[in-house]
Amino acid sequence: MRTLYHATNPENAPLIWANGLLPSADGYVYLTEKIDDAVKFKSLMLSEMYIFPVKITKKDEVNLDETFDHSFSLFKCRSFGFRGTIPPDKLGNPIHWKTE
Repeated sequence: MRTLYHATNPENAPLIWANGLLPSADGYVYLTEKIDDAVKFKSLMLSEMYIFPVKITKKDEVNLDETFDHSFSLFKCRSFGFRGTIPPDKLGNPIHWKTE
């Protein structure tokens, strides 16, 4: 099992904690390999966010694709899309992040 990360705005955090991560219109839940990488993507839009650790099992790997919708040379990290919903039992405690 490995852990990936999903960042979201504070308003979404309670719903995610209750219902899990729902895919966006393109069918993906976007994830990163490191907390700092999740912050990189969302900090372009948000100064405060919650980062959810997501437990990915070997069985889950079939639903995981590397995505190339961002500039690797700019962000210096990889991004993944999980096809489908990620239930709450796959989530760790969210990390609150805020710029000072």
